[in-house]
Amino acid sequence: KDIVLDASSSTITIAANAPIRNGYSLFNMRDCNQLSFKGFILDGNRAARGCEENYAHTVIMANCSQIQISNTTIKNSVGDGILMVAGTEW
Repeated sequence: KDIVLDASSSTITIAANAPIRNGYSLFNMRDCNQLSFKGFILDGNRAARGCEENYAHTVIMANCSQIQISNTTIKNSVGDGILMVAGTEW
């Protein structure tokens, strides 16, 4: 509750050998609320991992509420930059 993640413009890059499938995201959040992300640069590392229509999204939010994302860049995603779904079974 009321968790603030402040990266101060730090870059997080997913590993080049990370599989391109569900579960290999930089942030994979389920059933969460009241989170705030600030100042992140999230790099999905598409150049090293390739491009595929799969559940290899850079950020996944399932059944989350009251999420604030500010001053954040999501780039080079293999799939979608952010996947948001209602419920946990998808």
